[in-house]
Amino acid sequence: MPSGGGFIAGYSGQIAVDPAHQIIVAQQLTTNPADFAALIPLVDQDRASLGSKSREVSGDTGFASETNLPAMAERRITPYLSPGCIRHD
Repeated sequence: MPSGGGFIAGYSGQIAVDPAHQIIVAQQLTTNPADFAALIPLVDQDRASLGSKSREVSGDTGFASETNLPAMAERRITPYLSPGCIRHD
């Protein structure tokens, strides 16, 4: 992962949490510092874990991308993603 002009061995972790019960329902650990690629796998893992689909998802700017927004619409999930800088992937 990038660090002060060089690279260090590091990981980026993401979790999905059920807000009603405050439990982790999906997780992902990668060596990629960008979060945007984790959203769809987390949502799909959440569905597999719970046996039902989420209705809403929230995340910071790192999850907002031109791929993720239509993917959430396709899954009929309302995304609450910070629109600060949508990644063009």
